Amino acid sequence: MKFVACFIVFGNKILTLKRSANEVEGGRYGLVGGGVDQVEQPLDAMVREIFEETKLVINTTELFDLGNHKLAFNGVEVESNCYKIRLDNPFEPELDSNEAEFCEWLTIEELLAKKNLVSGLSELIEILGKDQITG
Repeated sequence: MKFVACFIVFGNKILTLKRSANEVEGGRYGLVGGGVDQVEQPLDAMVREIFEETKLVINTTELFDLGNHKLAFNGVEVESNCYKIRLDNPFEPELDSNEAEFCEWLTIEELLAKKNLVSGLSELIEILGKDQITG
């Protein structure tokens, strides 16, 4: 299965979600993202996931492609298309409680200091580097 993930950036902070307990890797911090349906392109899946998880409406032209990466997620290697969107204005997500318990805007350093990140997130940040994510 293919996955998508997005760094939603405002200033030098990234929107992070603490996954709901009923989700895979529940209780862990991660990015907005999810699975790509069989009939979807990754870019369209990313737009859908952003809306489902935060109610933020965007179009595909606002997303910057950070590439396709193979990451270990929940003990399995998965393919993940990664994106970034830079917001010009503050945004308070309307969370779906089935997806996330709460959200926080964190710097990369604050995020990496968390002990309970979803699988592959620290590896992805290391691969991409701070400048590519928040720059």
